[in-house]
Amino acid sequence: MRNITASQAETAAAIQSPRINHRWWILLTFAAIAYLYFLLFLLSHTPVLLGGDQAFFWMYAQRMFGGQHVYRDFFQFTPPGADLVYLALFRIFGLRVWVTNAADLALGVALCWACFAVAEEIVQPYFASVATFLFLTVIYGRLLNGTHHLFSVLMVLCAVKVGMRSRTPHALLLVGCLLGLASFFTQTRGTMALIAFAAFLLWSSWRETKDWRFLMSQYAALGCAFAGTLLLLNALFIGSVGMRELWYFQITYVRTHMVHGPGTWSLGLPFSRGKLPQLAAYLGIYMLVPVTYTVAFVRLWQKRKRGDLRLDNVLLLALVGSSLFLEVAFSLNWLRLFAVAMPAMILLLWIVEQMGRVRQYGLALLWFLIAGIAIHQAWAAQRGNHAVVTTPGGEVAVSSSKSDELRWLVQRTQPGQFLFEAGGPGFSLPLQVRSPVFIDEIHANSESEPKYVLAAVRELESTRTPFVVWPSRLYDADDPTAARAIAFFRVYLEKRYYRSQVFPSGDEVWERKPD
Repeated sequence: MRNITASQAETAAAIQSPRINHRWWILLTFAAIAYLYFLLFLLSHTPVLLGGDQAFFWMYAQRMFGGQHVYRDFFQFTPPGADLVYLALFRIFGLRVWVTNAADLALGVALCWACFAVAEEIVQPYFASVATFLFLTVIYGRLLNGTHHLFSVLMVLCAVKVGMRSRTPHALLLVGCLLGLASFFTQTRGTMALIAFAAFLLWSSWRETKDWRFLMSQYAALGCAFAGTLLLLNALFIGSVGMRELWYFQITYVRTHMVHGPGTWSLGLPFSRGKLPQLAAYLGIYMLVPVTYTVAFVRLWQKRKRGDLRLDNVLLLALVGSSLFLEVAFSLNWLRLFAVAMPAMILLLWIVEQMGRVRQYGLALLWFLIAGIAIHQAWAAQRGNHAVVTTPGGEVAVSSSKSDELRWLVQRTQPGQFLFEAGGPGFSLPLQVRSPVFIDEIHANSESEPKYVLAAVRELESTRTPFVVWPSRLYDADDPTAARAIAFFRVYLEKRYYRSQVFPSGDEVWERKPD
């Protein structure tokens, strides 16, 4: 870099220094643990029963805990990285509800560490802490969903941190391994980040007029480490079900049934009458992410001739963040967008840091937003309308609308018994029951292939499953093919089962008729 002023050199040296800001790390760690504890546990130490997509990975881990094999004995369209994380925790601590809540807490703290570690490479520690608290409250506090999305983002951000510190072939070996691990959680995430890294290395080589052989050595280290890690992690599953089956579930099924394009009218926003007041918060993130990347690239272009040594790191983060945004834009919903929003949060603080006197007002506004959201979420979590229910998986706090259903099932099921939750695994962990069918749920759209729905009928019959939980939403299928398959399933259900109970939530429990 040319024409570096004394102040710029001092700032760059402070950021590039390997010295650890112990006070900031300790503050962030304790603040994140305390905040997330209030969201995940009552003051009586009772875990709040969580829902969302993470419940599927808990069920997959339960099935593996019982000796089943992913792709062969049960359905899964993502790589098994998240399954194995929860399986390891269940093997160490047992099939307890508090384990999953503790995993969400630990994941949140790890993401905060990654956020601060990356942010301090481009801004001062104070601004890095603001970015971290903003991510913790606005993004993770709303998600609380330990799915493959967040595990893979954690790996990508670790790779970015390594790439910011060094881009030698040896360092890029580690970057490639981390991106391969990211693709073991979400198949496209590591690949998109790999493309962003490759573009950055090409630009860096051109700008610094390095020999093309050095660039090729960087590419070789990055690509070989990525491919080798991914192949090694998937070797067991390739041997179990074969490459053809693995390709079908992770690639073909996803491309056919999961990638719907960004052109849906709702853009994945939670439109409903009950959630209209909350829509502004989602819209804010929907606008913030693309606008932040646009502004960051414009500022980078404006500063391209200046001697700020941080700009390489800013460009790397902007390229990786944009690639993750483009990845989820092909099948956009709010959960996927929130999961990849961390780089935008960091770049937002980089932009605010350069705003001169105005930045004081921007920081004050951000701190007000962080404090308000944190207090509101913690208060709502502790003062929510919860009921404590004793289950085989331990005491859990559940919403009053679900407590009657859980108590009813606790009284009538035994751990290890078969139970099919057609709407997804809401109670499989606290009840410690087993799913008797290959698929994880029945969808009211094209995601439910008729062959799997019809197979579920045979599996229910062969296992003589005593109970089926049926959600009211499955009465309105929006896909003709799925509607026909569900209609066939309903004919079987009404023939072999009777409606035993209907709950305020709309869930129905069907009990098997005497043979």
